[in-house]
Amino acid sequence: MQTILISLPVFLIIFLGWLFHKLKLTDKNWVHVLNEFAYYIALPCLIISSFWQVDFLNQSTWFLILESVTIIILFSILIFAIAMLTPIIALPPRLLLFFVPSSFIKSSSSSF
Repeated sequence: MQTILISLPVFLIIFLGWLFHKLKLTDKNWVHVLNEFAYYIALPCLIISSFWQVDFLNQSTWFLILESVTIIILFSILIFAIAMLTPIIALPPRLLLFFVPSSFIKSSSSSF
């Protein structure tokens, strides 16, 4: 039952999008507006509100934070090393796009 309650909002949003499209309440620009809203407003609000539920006094929470930061730093070093070695091993520049975080790509091409 809990799985249904978790996945129900996703299917409800998909259904509403389909219904709005069929009723011609939206146009092609609407998708861009919703993507911008989700990326710049809804996702940050979700992240901030989820921090209210975290128990920062718990030792396992700090271990998880330290582990995550370590992985991010190591992965960033790997990306930098691959970018520096690209001319030497002749990788096509497009291959590096697989290693670049999507948030960097989105923020560099955004209109906001």
